[in-house]
Amino acid sequence: MLIVAGIPLDEEYHNLPDDLKDIARSSDFVIGEEKKNVLKFLARSDARGKEFILLNEHTEEHDYFDIVDRVKNAGKVLFFSDGGTPCVADPGYKFIDLCHNVGVSIVPYPGPSSITAALSISGFYAERFYFAGFLPKDRSLYKKFAEKIEIIGETTVIFERPYGMKNIIEFVKLIKQRKICIIFNIGKPDFYYIRGTMEDISNCLLNKKNIKSPFVAIIDRKL
Repeated sequence: MLIVAGIPLDEEYHNLPDDLKDIARSSDFVIGEEKKNVLKFLARSDARGKEFILLNEHTEEHDYFDIVDRVKNAGKVLFFSDGGTPCVADPGYKFIDLCHNVGVSIVPYPGPSSITAALSISGFYAERFYFAGFLPKDRSLYKKFAEKIEIIGETTVIFERPYGMKNIIEFVKLIKQRKICIIFNIGKPDFYYIRGTMEDISNCLLNKKNIKSPFVAIIDRKL
């Protein structure tokens, strides 16, 4: 399992939550961005000596595969950046995508924003992204809403109400040739996600159309 953690924007890491420290101590190893900050994070977590791997803008393509292989064969791994949330205007989204592709279970350790938590585990490019807000209440506006997303072309975050499963099922049918990731119950014990093409998502959601559950939808950028 890979835990993707947003951490406080405090260079000295004085305000790390106790449960995040527990995760650091119990992980097989951690993945961070810069050595001096990883060592500082581990010291604040009472986890000095914990094995760590660096992943940043200097990481070579072949190294990504080696790290993914280590994660796949580990029990629990913590992934964090120097500050804020990994993969959001930050290194790491390619790594997350590769982890998805080999079946690694990925869980966010969410901060106050479901947007960044969802983006961090989507595996989609998020150097830039478009927050589209909630789906229109009027379904007749879905086509226009989808056309706007297509024109913008960036990775897009969409909210929908917990009782809006039927709405998102109808809407994703308008999204062509772009991957989609829908994350349910962020920060809750029954967290889960589905990820794939429009057809994959539509088929999965048909069995969940009567479920009432908070979720965030992420649409990958247009290539």
